[in-house]
This record gives sequence, C-alpha cells and structure tokens, in this order.
Amino acid sequence: MELKGTIVVLFASILSVPIAYAVNLIPGITEKPVAIFINGLACLLLAFLVPALAKYFKLVQNDDPLYYAMSILTFAAVIDLTIALENDGFVHSVMAFYFVSGEPYLKSGHGSGINYHDGIIHFACYIIILLAIDNRKDYREVGLFWGGSIINSLIVLMVGGAVGKHGANWSMLLNVIYMVVPLWITKKVLDKPSNLKGNSGNESILKRPFDIVTILLLLSTMFIYIFKGLAALGCNSTVTLKLVNKSEPYLSDPIAFPKIQMVTYLFYFVPFCAFASYSLFNGPAKQWFLDWLIIYAGATLNGQIPYIFASLHHLTEKKYRLPNTADAKWSFWTQNLYLLIVPQLLLVYYCWTNLKARKKGSSGNSINSPLKTPSRKPNSGVANSAGRYNLRNRNVPKDLD
Repeated sequence: MELKGTIVVLFASILSVPIAYAVNLIPGITEKPVAIFINGLACLLLAFLVPALAKYFKLVQNDDPLYYAMSILTFAAVIDLTIALENDGFVHSVMAFYFVSGEPYLKSGHGSGINYHDGIIHFACYIIILLAIDNRKDYREVGLFWGGSIINSLIVLMVGGAVGKHGANWSMLLNVIYMVVPLWITKKVLDKPSNLKGNSGNESILKRPFDIVTILLLLSTMFIYIFKGLAALGCNSTVTLKLVNKSEPYLSDPIAFPKIQMVTYLFYFVPFCAFASYSLFNGPAKQWFLDWLIIYAGATLNGQIPYIFASLHHLTEKKYRLPNTADAKWSFWTQNLYLLIVPQLLLVYYCWTNLKARKKGSSGNSINSPLKTPSRKPNSGVANSAGRYNLRNRNVPKDLD
C-alpha cells in the first residue's frame, strides 16, 4: 500500500496547531480582523505549498489535483477540531483569538457541532480519499458522501453566521474558498464512472416492495422537513408553536444556525424527496437517484448531528436547550433520530443491493455464457504460413494438378 502522499498531507495538516498557537501569541491580534484574515490566507498557501514541494522534489508521484485540495481541507479540519476542543475546555489558548475577531459565532453549541463533524467525519473521508489517490483506487462514493456533508455544513455556517446575532466579518471570506473547492470536487467526482448502475427497466411498483417502503420513508421525512421548516420560520399554528415552545426551543435561538438548517431542509431536501419518490414510483432506481442518495445521506448526517449536539450543548443558552420533560424528549429524539437514520439506511440498502446484483450478474455471465467456437472460414485455397491447406476447400491448387 502506497502512503507517501497521505503522510505528506497529514504532516501539512498537523502544522496548523503550532501555527495557530503562534498567531495567538501575537500582541493585539484580537483587535485586527484584517490581520486574522491575512494570516488565514497565508495558512491556506502553506497547506498548498507543502504537497506541491513534495511533488516538486519527487517525494510523491500523485498527479490528481485533489491531492492539493485535500491538503487545504485537512489543514482546515484540524483547525476546526482544535476550535471544538477549545470550546469544551480540552485545550486552551490555541484558537482563542479567533473567537474574538475571527468567527465568534463558532463559540456556540452549533459551531462546536459543525467543527467536531469536520474534524472527525470529514477528516476520515479525506484520509480514505487520499489513500485511494495514492493507490490509484476509486473514491467516487466517498467523495459524493463527503460533498453532500460539507456543502450542507458551509451553507448553514456562512448564511447562519451572516444573519445571526454576531454578523459578518472579514474572516467569513475564508469560507468562500471552502465552498468553491468542495463544489468543484463534487462536480469532478460526479463526472467519474460510477460503481453503482441504475436500472433501466420499467417494472411495476407493485413488484418492488422495498421501493414502496422507500417512497413512504421519503414522503414521511419530507413531511417532517416541511413541519420543522415552517416552525423555524415562525408559523403561528398551534402544532408548530408547540414544537418550538415545548419540544425544540433551539429552533428560536438567535444564533440562527438551527433556523438556516431547517430552511435548507425546506428548500433543498424537500424537492429531492419529492422527485426521488416520483422517480421510484415510475420505475426502479435510476443512476441519478443512486448518486444523489449518497449526497443526500451525507447532507442529512451533517445537518442532524450538529443540530442534536447543539440542542444539548452547554454553550447553548439553557432556555434554548432540550427541556427536561418526558414529552419533550420523546418528541425530540423520535423526530431527529428518524431524520438522521432513515437516509443512512436507504443508502446502505441501495448500495448493497446494487453491488450484490452486479456481482451476481458478472458471475452468472462467466459461468452460463456459451463458449465461443473459433470461426472456420474457408481460405483461398493457397497454403498458409504453416504449409497447410484448408481441408474444406475442394478446389485443388493448380501446381498439384
């Protein structure tokens, strides 16, 4: 197994901790937002230069441009994990300056949840992708799952940070890079040949029981998305008010992250569930459904984990945390675990059955297909290079008359 490229990128990412600690020691850095922004750009350049220099000096042989993008993203993932650990008191005086004039909204329950997710889940995806690049293996499905997750994360982070109580500042511009790069990578990964093949048949829905179950699951999650989205936007119906006041007061937190997450569900996840259900009703799973199911599962994982985490976190104001009542807990955990688990189960089922069907089909072809017999076309009657004649040729050559 080749590891050189992965090790180089990991080395570049680990450099983020001493660099952040050194910046934290600069006098008056918390009063200079522009200086923090410039330092952030310099760190991104360093994260790019380390693998570039390794490539220049022929320490690694990677030609995939994702090699350099992964270096920038792993660097950011280690920074994010450090921010989350500092929020919870596990480390001290490493990223403290960034909470003052960088991105103060990260010092919150939702900020911690997003950063833990980036520093653990996304970082694991980066390692898998890097190992695949090093060993010339396919990483399409992992790339799509990660793409859905990080794009959802950045939508919530950038919009929520801008409209929340802290407002926008210079350091938010750094997130533009982290939005453009994942979009480019996701598009690049989508263009690769898929290991999952859609079904081109038109078999009746009545002969596909699990597709019926999938449609019901998608429609039920769509209903919950609409319900919670309307509640977050301030719908005055009795049911939505009860949800906000009794079960999930975190939806009204002025930090704005939970509201933006529900709006993302409402305007992006609901259309996917609707189109996917319609497609499955008309025929078996197509290629686009399998691809977008992977993206959807990654996005819901990223949406639900920080939301649940923040609803319980100590940095969330107590009045916005999950109430300590049986009814509130039952309602909260039922809805949110349902939204978290259902997309992952659908992803596992469709990927597993697809790969199983392909494996069965390939083995069936190799065993049951008839052996091809060599064609025996009559020759022209002239001796071939081995000096032999075609016995089926009844014409005797003139030189033998």
